[in-house]
Amino acid sequence: MKNKDSFTLIEILVAIFILSLIIICATSILYLGDLNWRRDSILLELQQKARIAMDRMSRELRQAQGSSITISNEGKNISFSIPDLLGGAYDINYYLDINSNQIIREYPAGTTQILGNNISSLNFSLSGDTLTITLQASKSLRGNPLSLSLKEKIKLRN
Repeated sequence: MKNKDSFTLIEILVAIFILSLIIICATSILYLGDLNWRRDSILLELQQKARIAMDRMSRELRQAQGSSITISNEGKNISFSIPDLLGGAYDINYYLDINSNQIIREYPAGTTQILGNNISSLNFSLSGDTLTITLQASKSLRGNPLSLSLKEKIKLRN
């Protein structure tokens, strides 16, 4: 007479197969969730840092004397003057350092400050009294490039 209290080999193999499928599905869901979280974190960081750099440039460019604005290097560099309280002006230069992918602010001449990192493209264009700044920030996640573009139009005051 057979003992009905034990499992057959086929029942054990089917149970192991079903358990394996459940573990693989759970692992895949966790992996995709982690990948999406990391991607969103990188995009958020890019957006925050690019926005800070854009705001800083915009604030100073709004104060610029329109006649002092010089765009060079095919729109990659901008130089301008901001009037000071003593009747003079101070000169500021913004440009993209393509070797380090950083936006550089130069003031006074020869003294630099980093405004933003992971910037792959920066472009300035002037049409009448409207200045347009376009920048693209990019970073990679596990070999896949992620990028973000910002564009701002500034109405010059002076």
